[in-house]
Amino acid sequence: MTGPFISIIMPAYNSERFIADAIRSLLSQTGVSVEVIVVSDGSTDGTERIVTTLAAEDARIRFLGEPHRGVAVARNVGLAAVKADFITFLDSDDLCAPGRLQLQVRRLLANDSIDAVIGDMVLFDIAGADGVPAPNARTIRLTGASLTTVLFRRRILLKIGFCDEAFPYGEDIDLLLRMWESRAVLDFDGEIAVYYRRHDMNMTNDKQAVTRFVLQALHRSLTRRRQAGNFEPLPPIFARRKKAEAKFGHG
Repeated sequence: MTGPFISIIMPAYNSERFIADAIRSLLSQTGVSVEVIVVSDGSTDGTERIVTTLAAEDARIRFLGEPHRGVAVARNVGLAAVKADFITFLDSDDLCAPGRLQLQVRRLLANDSIDAVIGDMVLFDIAGADGVPAPNARTIRLTGASLTTVLFRRRILLKIGFCDEAFPYGEDIDLLLRMWESRAVLDFDGEIAVYYRRHDMNMTNDKQAVTRFVLQALHRSLTRRRQAGNFEPLPPIFARRKKAEAKFGHG
């Protein structure tokens, strides 16, 4: 396949239920060339078998097996392995919207000053056979604080640094806050980037832990901004995802 080259990092921990669908949603993207870097965070189920079987059939998939050290470490292992100048993430239980990568990379190619393009996410609970939510699925659409909706230029990640491995949860919020604080040029395209699957095994179901570390990320951001003399209010996207997840009854 020809087209702009994009690296997608997929951390995975005991993801056998959904990971094949997640990978296929990336391999089916049109107008771009992709590498899918799956980083197993010490999975003990059939995740490795599923991914290595798919990788044997498609050279665009790369599998990296790691000890269980958390999602932030897995993301960083993937970031250290990327080959492309355009980078995004997809969680192993989610789906990349059809055509999303081509739409976002076109916006980056059209304007070199843009550091990252941010799309919308749709929370859903039932997948259809066509890689999108089923007609009877519950859905909520929002522009949310999630790494999976963002197509980054490599340069902005090198500037702000990778995920803070001290965060077992909330590492995505922390990284996006640091990107916003860096005065990165961000383009919100208003298109669906990711279908975010809500189910009984979501990491965000541990409400107390997620809240604690998200608040920690926000507090660190506030401290950094005050020290830098930045008194701008946070963009509202950082509050919307938690409210949307709560409506599904898992988080």
